[in-house]
Amino acid sequence: MAAVPRDPGPVTAESAVVTRLNGRAAQLPADEGFPAWSRAVTGVLAGRVFPDRRQREWTLPKVISCGEPRSAEQLTEASDWCRRTAVQHRDGYEALYQLATAARTRRVRNAAIERLRGRTEV
Repeated sequence: MAAVPRDPGPVTAESAVVTRLNGRAAQLPADEGFPAWSRAVTGVLAGRVFPDRRQREWTLPKVISCGEPRSAEQLTEASDWCRRTAVQHRDGYEALYQLATAARTRRVRNAAIERLRGRTEV
């Protein structure tokens, strides 16, 4: 990932970095490997606005999946991508409820409602 940002095509380079970021972040357990990996990646992404933002946004779904506290502002100010990703974590009941009732887009609200319904049926 460190070599890709040096590519002369910045859009292609950032797209490749974000694709790799998404794949790796999704695989890492929230409470074990993710925090260390996230710290290491931060230095590599310095100066790259979109990849750096995406790496930071992965923190919120990881926090939700662990049931760790987070502020309501973190969720309400998150990007639509981050909210859609956060909805995929069933462990964060409070986050799902907040997204079901106050998310900016119908897509996120409906996904959160469906997750909440699935949670009560278990």
